[in-house]
Amino acid sequence: MAQVVQAFNTAPAGQLSLDSHLPWQAFILDKSGKSNEMVGVQIGTTKLEIYTNIDEMYVTVDWIFGANSNLIDKYKLNDISIGSLIYFTFYPPSLADPQGITMAFGVLSIVNGGGFTTTTLGSQYELILVSPWYFQQYIDSHCYYGSVSSIVSSMMKNDFVKGTFTEFRVHTSDDPPAPRWRTMMKQGEFIMKRLKKYYRGTKNSSSFIFTNTDNALEIISYADMVKSNPILAISMSSTHLPAFKEFITSAQTVNRVIYPTSVFLSINNGPKRNLWDLAMPTMAYMYKNGYMKTYIDKPNLSPLGYDNTSKFTFVNTSKNDNFTKIYMEETLHDPDDIFNMVNNEHNKDLQQAHHLTMVCNPNITLLAGRIGSFYLTQDDGSPSVFAQNYIIKEVTHIIEGMIGRTEVVFEATSFDSSLIKDTSGLFHMNNVPIPATPTA
Repeated sequence: MAQVVQAFNTAPAGQLSLDSHLPWQAFILDKSGKSNEMVGVQIGTTKLEIYTNIDEMYVTVDWIFGANSNLIDKYKLNDISIGSLIYFTFYPPSLADPQGITMAFGVLSIVNGGGFTTTTLGSQYELILVSPWYFQQYIDSHCYYGSVSSIVSSMMKNDFVKGTFTEFRVHTSDDPPAPRWRTMMKQGEFIMKRLKKYYRGTKNSSSFIFTNTDNALEIISYADMVKSNPILAISMSSTHLPAFKEFITSAQTVNRVIYPTSVFLSINNGPKRNLWDLAMPTMAYMYKNGYMKTYIDKPNLSPLGYDNTSKFTFVNTSKNDNFTKIYMEETLHDPDDIFNMVNNEHNKDLQQAHHLTMVCNPNITLLAGRIGSFYLTQDDGSPSVFAQNYIIKEVTHIIEGMIGRTEVVFEATSFDSSLIKDTSGLFHMNNVPIPATPTA
């Protein structure tokens, strides 16, 4: 399938948006529960990668570092077992709190390598870590009744180990109450395999269940996300940057701004994806008597807007206007369950059809599952079609030694140039006017 990739250079030559230096510390709990700092381990760290994805249940960490014999002996790294907790504390320059930001993860695997030279034994380590909740679950069988959000809320009270999460951010789901069977499953497996596919987001919008780096469990839909304060992505070279001075310097909002040094746009993401095959889908399933039933009585799903030819001539030349994708569910599931499953599949198809990947200097406070507004203008100063509200799908913090960067993936629930009328308000933030289009 065709793929279109475009890169935007968003920072002046030789100028970084903010300091890429990120001080941090690592701590290990010994068997007595005492916290011990791993002094000097930052110098030997070749990669500390913290990854969050709103389509995945757990935050994961890949940590590769070198350790000499003194470090191994002092902190008994060879005694680390599966589930052992490691704490990371970060001190970003923009954070006023001297206590920093602390994240805890449990050890999923540890590999002791051959070292940097053949004369040393085991001087390099790779640790894979995961959200601590992964190790605090237990297998059980139970029948729950209710909506997805109400069932998870019930599990919080009865099935979660106390102190598992620092916060639960659970938004009410629109799926009707139904019995849901947990059969010899851990809590996370039950949520992902038996609940998530039936989760109907507010206004049938995209829905997500995941854990975040601030140790919170989130159940949220796109319609709920847009009610929260957005993250602003703006180029350091934007001529309108001075108009955002108050927003980007205020202690309350400074961490809600990212300055991408590069942005990559991918359309038709994936080798088997055809963006325009997903336009104007029909939802249908095999009914009990063998006839096909369509959802003519359900709210219309957002089309991709392929008729907006002026915006997408580089893509829609190969679009077959007579093609309509049909999602089919050949089971005897309850009609509401079928609608929820197909609606979620449709939303995911639209969302994955294209995305923006931004690279910026480290923003350790940035959370996945938020709305990101991209402030972008064309050469004449008019709004770009890509100046939209996006879901922040992935956040990856990558640290090498004391130098870091953050990679952010923006995805849209649909890609329709008519949405400009809804997102053009972005260009009026802090009274930033939309420049008039030059006339001939």
